[in-house]
Amino acid sequence: MDPRKPDDAMTVSGAFGGIKATKCFYVNAFGWVGSTGFSKSAKRELKIWDPRNIEKPIYNVGLDNQASVLVPNVDNDLNILYLAGKGDNSVSYYELRNDDKICHYLSLYRDSTPQKGGGWVYKRGLNVMKCEVQRFLKLTKDSIIPISFIVPRKSGGDVFQDDIYPPCASAKPAKTADEWIAGESADPCTMSMDPDDRKDEDGGAELELKTKATYEELEQQIRDLQAGGGGNDNKLQEQINALKIENAQLKEQLAQKEKTINELKEKQGGGDEQEAEPEQQYEQEDAQ
Repeated sequence: MDPRKPDDAMTVSGAFGGIKATKCFYVNAFGWVGSTGFSKSAKRELKIWDPRNIEKPIYNVGLDNQASVLVPNVDNDLNILYLAGKGDNSVSYYELRNDDKICHYLSLYRDSTPQKGGGWVYKRGLNVMKCEVQRFLKLTKDSIIPISFIVPRKSGGDVFQDDIYPPCASAKPAKTADEWIAGESADPCTMSMDPDDRKDEDGGAELELKTKATYEELEQQIRDLQAGGGGNDNKLQEQINALKIENAQLKEQLAQKEKTINELKEKQGGGDEQEAEPEQQYEQEDAQ
């Protein structure tokens, strides 16, 4: 799938029988695409397809009858799939292999506190000398709890384990936004995870973020330029014209977005089914 050409994307009609939300993921090593969803009987399911034959999934299994939507996260360096659901108190993980079984269950992390959501730390932020291969930031009602997934190795604290830490994606972009929109593509820039080999490879110091001016700021700049006068009148007029063009473009983008929002509201008609919250109600925890 090329997001720049959404009309060319392949689709799977009726991939899941249920009406609740589905969450998609990609397995880069094998070229697969997968998704979590629900059956007609509201059972949580996991399916994986090979785009070379999209008609039938190569892996299809029912997981459980929990009501929360499973959000997948794939470690494409180690081919590990993590599943965490809003309202659950657990995170399960599987190894993905290109064999007859496809998805191999590894283990389950569980505690007594349900999660309202969460996120995953980038590989370059992990503690490699503790053999930490993933870290889940679990969001609860009053805190964020880091959960580390660690490979148990005796020499992990002394010797860098290069077999579980291949070069990972760095913070340096392979292409600029304008280059990507123009149709150019490139593999992600990578960096070594070995602390002894790490340099300024992720290019963080070279990355400059610039916030676009608001309408009010643009109009104020135009007024300031007009009030300044003198000097090079041609250069001044060019600056004014450039600001006016940018201001008009921003207004046009805003109008288009407002139009899209209004069209979606009309389609919904106030009666759309929204992503279901977990049905299970949790009792208030005792004070710590």
